[in-house]
Amino acid sequence: MFKEAINNYLHTHGYESIDLKAVLFDMDGVITSENNYWRCAALTILETLYPDADKKMLEENAEQIKNDVFLNGEIIKAVKMTGINTNWDLTYCYLLLHDILKATLPGHDITKEILHYFKTTQRKADGIYEELAQRAETILGRSYDYYRREGDFWTAVQQKFQHWYMGDHIYRVYYNQEPPSLGKSGLIRNETPLFPIEDIRLCLKTLKSRGKQLGIGTGRTLLEIEYPLCLWKLNHYFDYDRFITYTDIQAAQNALAQHGIQKSLAKPHPYMFIKGMLGKDYDDCAIVRGDYDASLAQQVLVVGDAGSDILAAKAFGAGFAAVLTGPTGQEGRAYFEENGADFILNNVLELAEL
Repeated sequence: MFKEAINNYLHTHGYESIDLKAVLFDMDGVITSENNYWRCAALTILETLYPDADKKMLEENAEQIKNDVFLNGEIIKAVKMTGINTNWDLTYCYLLLHDILKATLPGHDITKEILHYFKTTQRKADGIYEELAQRAETILGRSYDYYRREGDFWTAVQQKFQHWYMGDHIYRVYYNQEPPSLGKSGLIRNETPLFPIEDIRLCLKTLKSRGKQLGIGTGRTLLEIEYPLCLWKLNHYFDYDRFITYTDIQAAQNALAQHGIQKSLAKPHPYMFIKGMLGKDYDDCAIVRGDYDASLAQQVLVVGDAGSDILAAKAFGAGFAAVLTGPTGQEGRAYFEENGADFILNNVLELAEL
């Protein structure tokens, strides 16, 4: 089925044969459904804009709120095409842009203006964060440091988001602090796989039987990915040394900061997949310096559904298999073709046929 794609892969990379040792998976839009996170993003946005809204009412109407806030998914598609990866960043950018546009375009339909911005911007993720923080400083009146990614504004958004996802109890236990407010049960309980669990298990089992080491590169925290994988009994198929989450990113960024290096390592930065290639014990400073055997990337295939995934994979020379089960669906095929995806699959289950 994929003979032509395999031949193209060999020709493009100048390989005589495929010698893949590791397959690194993004999770949301690949194995896990991302809908839960989009609901959290929409609820965070609405709570921020209308802080007195009844939390129970919001949660009960999460699906309709998601559709209204994101124009039936059109804004999510446009944002993901820019390389913005985590739904914390999606929410942060939406809210910051909302406040900027509300101040500069009175009387306009702000939601449609947000969609227009993301559809027409030529900037990618880091450039968007920088532009919005600078515009916010000028227009909204607080400092650049307040508005920058991972500044106070971003952190407040992220905490609200996590509270919607975890609920009161899990948030309190995980962060060892009181949640920003009370009255949330937590959408973590609604996690769903994209496909029947038995089908996913067969795909992973097939890859393992062929000697592939399986890893993860996800913007989720460790808790947020361990919970569904353990619930579905899929966790043991993945090698712990290649299990890289946002929790690892936070630890690495903190370690780099102690050396005076302030750098975002979230996708589309390739750190997460390079770490999955080299293993958890490999020095983070060495990765950032590029001090590793780059030829190892020839043995890695990254599987993802979004712009941030292919940008990260291409940045360190790994192969990339796009799956069309993310927010753009089949519409994403042209994007992945233009950006040099080695394989374009309808879904992750087709990996077993490669």
